Amino acid sequence: MQGSMCIRMQVPESVHKKLENELERFTNHREQFNYSTLGVILCLLRIPHKFKNSYFCSQFVAEMLSSTGAAKLKKSESLYLPMHFVDSIECRYSAKQLVTNVIC
Repeated sequence: MQGSMCIRMQVPESVHKKLENELERFTNHREQFNYSTLGVILCLLRIPHKFKNSYFCSQFVAEMLSSTGAAKLKKSESLYLPMHFVDSIECRYSAKQLVTNVIC
């Protein structure tokens, strides 16, 4: 069995709209963006970095949360791995709600 975790937070409608707009922008221009394998390696080595239009998954999520004002990060977006979201973000508008689901 594997487990998964969902982190829920409430944000004002204006922040939600910013998130939607940014996601739409990324989706509409997806051919311009790349997965950053080197970024994951640098993250594991704890070396902050920023490559134009290149992200790994948790870096993308951290940047979306930070750039829209949904959350305050305790470190560079490029240093986030999935498990870091539990302790290393501060939700600006609500407490974090952790929801655990079991996936079989």
